[in-house]
Amino acid sequence: MLGAEHPATLDTLADLAQVLVAQGKFAAAEPPAREAASGDEKIRPDAWQRFFAESVLGASLLAALALCPVATVAALRISAE
Repeated sequence: MLGAEHPATLDTLADLAQVLVAQGKFAAAEPPAREAASGDEKIRPDAWQRFFAESVLGASLLAALALCPVATVAALRISAE
């Protein structure tokens, strides 16, 4: 079994998030994208995989914001605190 911060696990999380974004499931895409970006930042901060995970996270947040601006902005403020 691979660990939570194994590169293959992080790649799979980012790929899952990308599929969820493509399906329009933006709220569901955020947690795996966030986990992948966070893990990549720790174990491979300069690798392209980190930036891929961050771009998928950004896509999920931006799309969610476009669909529900008021609720998303409030949620972003809460999670940033």
